[in-house]
Amino acid sequence: MLDCRSLKNSAYNLRLRNAKENEIDLIVKMAEEIFRINRFHLDYKINKEKANKLHGDWVRNRFKENPENVYVLEDKGEIIGFYIVIIEDLNKYFGLKLSYLDLAGVALKYTGKGYDGPLFATMLDILKEKVDIVYTDFIVENLPIFNVYVKFGFRFIDSKLSLHKWF
Repeated sequence: MLDCRSLKNSAYNLRLRNAKENEIDLIVKMAEEIFRINRFHLDYKINKEKANKLHGDWVRNRFKENPENVYVLEDKGEIIGFYIVIIEDLNKYFGLKLSYLDLAGVALKYTGKGYDGPLFATMLDILKEKVDIVYTDFIVENLPIFNVYVKFGFRFIDSKLSLHKWF
C-alpha cells in the first residue's frame, strides 16, 4: 500500500496513455508472453499455454469492463509496456479514493532495459492526480517487482495465500 497524496512527480519522459481498441491485440500478445513468474505457471497441474492465455483474456476483459483503466507505455512511438488499474471511489465510506494495480508488464524485447521502474513511476504520476491510496499484491517469487515496490515506498500491510484446489 502507498499513500500517494504527497508523492512528487517522477522525472521520466515516457508517455503513458490510455490504450486504444486497435492496440488490445498487441497488449494481449504481450501479456501472453511475459508472465512466467506467477501462481498459474508455478502450479505444475496447470497447462502453461492455458496460463498464458489467461493473462491475455485478463487484458481483454479489463479493457471491455473499463477501457479508461488500461494504459500503454510508449517510447518513440512504440508500445513497450502496459498497465491496468482499477479505481475505487470510497469517498462515501472512508473519504478516500483507491487504486488497485491490477496487471502490468514490459514487452519481452524491452525486458531488462530499465523500463520497469519508469513504467511504475509514470503510472503513479497519473494515479496521484486521481486517487489517495494505491495498493496491489504480488507473488513472493517475483523479486524484481518486490524491489520496485520497496524503491517507491510501498508498505506491506498484510499477506495472502492463493491455493488451487485439486481433487
